[in-house]
Amino acid sequence: MAATDGSLATLTFSGLVGDITGFSWSGMSRETIETTALANNLMKSFISATLLDPGEISVEINVDGNPTVPLTTYARTGGALVFTFKDATGSTRTCTLNAICTSCDPVNVSSGEQITCSMTFKITGVDATSSAPSWS
Repeated sequence: MAATDGSLATLTFSGLVGDITGFSWSGMSRETIETTALANNLMKSFISATLLDPGEISVEINVDGNPTVPLTTYARTGGALVFTFKDATGSTRTCTLNAICTSCDPVNVSSGEQITCSMTFKITGVDATSSAPSWS
């Protein structure tokens, strides 16, 4: 299987569309629960919690078109976060996640220049109709 370089990737969120110029994901994590008892002979003991934290996604985008609301409005919004990209074969793929935008910082809104924006999303898990993020 050939790798893809991530080019031609876009983000769609609550009516905002942008070309992704940078992307990072914190990864999933799981809490531990301490179960230490007096009989544990100098070592703490732990068990794994049941729930996974799906993490955060940070993106840098070039905003497409003219946003219909101030960019900072998105920092109060939750909904479908859709990534669209070309895979190694050139086919278009999408990934849809439920997310809350926790920050939206316009980086460049100068007249005559490309509007750029830094956004951070907290993934809220999967929706009630699926058991995993939606890929197509």
